[in-house]
Amino acid sequence: MLGIARSCLRLIYEETFSVLVVLCFLT
Repeated sequence: MLGIARSCLRLIYEETFSVLVVLCFLT
């Protein structure tokens, strides 16, 4: 259970981080 939750959190973190990077580049 912990491994699945950790991988899900990592996916969410990477997606939000990439979105922030794109926003920084656009603005």
